[in-house]
Amino acid sequence: PIPANGMLADTAAALAKTSLIVSDKARVDFSTNLQFRSASMSSGTVFNLNGKTVTVKSMTAGGANVAPGVYTAGSSLFTAGYLIDTSTGGTLIVRGSGTTILIR
Repeated sequence: PIPANGMLADTAAALAKTSLIVSDKARVDFSTNLQFRSASMSSGTVFNLNGKTVTVKSMTAGGANVAPGVYTAGSSLFTAGYLIDTSTGGTLIVRGSGTTILIR
C-alpha cells in the first residue's frame, strides 16, 4: 500500500512533492488520503482508491492527459479500468496546472 508503514516510511506530506509513475500492469492500493505533484499510468495499470481521496496536479492515463476534475465511481477513469474502489467513497481529484496570464 501507499504510503508504506513502518520505520523509514515516507510521510503523506513528503509524497505531495513527488511524481507517481505506474507501469507494467501494476496495481496501487492507497491506505490514506494523499496528494502527488503528478501521476502517470500506463495502459493496464490500476489505482485502487480504497475509499480514499487522491489529489494530483496533473495526470496521464494510457499516454493521454487526464482533464482536470473529480473522478468518482462511474466516471470515465473508472469505466476505462484505471480506477477501482474496493471500499466506497474513493475519489481522484485532478487539479490541473492552473492558468497563466502573460502581460507584455
